[in-house]
Amino acid sequence: MQRTGERILAEVLRDVIAEAGLEARLRGVDVCGAWRDVVGPRVAEATDSAYFSNGVLYCRISSSIVRNSVYYSLSGIREDMNRRLGGDEEVRKIVLR
Repeated sequence: MQRTGERILAEVLRDVIAEAGLEARLRGVDVCGAWRDVVGPRVAEATDSAYFSNGVLYCRISSSIVRNSVYYSLSGIREDMNRRLGGDEEVRKIVLR
């Protein structure tokens, strides 16, 4: 029995995700996960929600003290996130609320 048209599972999954139009949503999940990893447990705990859309990461932080401390290091956080996500300019801006 000879197999024809064999493909790697990763290729099949990539095609299914693309056909379903889920690429942007899955990338948003990756970006929000990178936020939690980069900022650390204290800030991640104070982050009520994070949403990624069109290169902008929107984060709602419940503590004004934590929000202000994060505000002053946003450019470094953005650079760390982009490095973690593959080096390209994925996250163009971070908005704190």
